[in-house]
Amino acid sequence: MRFDKVIELINIESIEDGLGGREESENIIDTLNSHIEELGIEATMKIYGDATTDTIKAIVLGKVLHEVDRIRYENKLYKIISKRFVKNKTCYLLEVIDNV
Repeated sequence: MRFDKVIELINIESIEDGLGGREESENIIDTLNSHIEELGIEATMKIYGDATTDTIKAIVLGKVLHEVDRIRYENKLYKIISKRFVKNKTCYLLEVIDNV
C-alpha cells in the first residue's frame, strides 16, 4: 500500500458578516499523505442503491483526531460519510460534493 497521494483536511467556519448574514470560510487543518482507492460499483450499490455517486476511500497512517468537515483531493471537495480507525490507520469513506 503506497501513501503517495496528498489530501487536505478542511474545517469550515461560519462567520457573521455584520449585515445579518453569514459567510463560510475554509481553514486547511493539515495536509496528509494517503492511499486512495476508488470504490467499485458493487460497493457503491450496497451503500447508496445506485452507481451514480463518485466515492473514494482514503487511508491515512496514524490516528487523525482533528475535527474535519471536508477533504480536498485533486481539486475536488469530498464530504465524509464515515471515519474508522483500523490498527494504526484512519480510513475515510468520501463522497464528492457536486455544487462546488
